Amino acid sequence: MKEEYELELKQNESHFVYNLLDKGNEIGHIIFDIEGSVMHVDNTVVSKEYQNQGLASVLFNSMIKYAKENNYKVAPHCSYVAIKMKKDKLEDMIDPNMPAENYSCKIG
Repeated sequence: MKEEYELELKQNESHFVYNLLDKGNEIGHIIFDIEGSVMHVDNTVVSKEYQNQGLASVLFNSMIKYAKENNYKVAPHCSYVAIKMKKDKLEDMIDPNMPAENYSCKIG
């Protein structure tokens, strides 16, 4: 990640968002909600002109770090997160109540 990119965590009454900023402008985000001990990850987006630079991984890794620090299981409702969790061998962090068909994506 380039040094001038900034990562910020924001929270409102309905969800948490990690925003990735370039000179103050949002270039990507990952959105999640917390319900009990489960983090529901709903959306990961990187602006088209910033794709293929590993920035989705930066957002993903920040979310995983937050989940680990707070002892949360993850319910990946976002296909990118589901695939990345399998690829990175993080299945032990997946909420056991999450239906398997919701995260059993194939890795390209």
